[in-house]
Amino acid sequence: MKSFSGHAGVLDFYCGDHRRLYPRMPMTKNQFTYELSDHLPLWVQINTDTEAERLDQLLARAV
Repeated sequence: MKSFSGHAGVLDFYCGDHRRLYPRMPMTKNQFTYELSDHLPLWVQINTDTEAERLDQLLARAV
């Protein structure tokens, strides 16, 4: 796909210090695992600026 930028990943909130997410609720890492889903959020970066390419396609059809 041309719109995929090649940049993607997961937001790993288990590594490092999880206490920043709940600063007023002290809890162990085990207790923390019950607060959020055990599936890590995914992210992907896509290129949505394809207007020039679309214009080129329209102009090519007109010729």
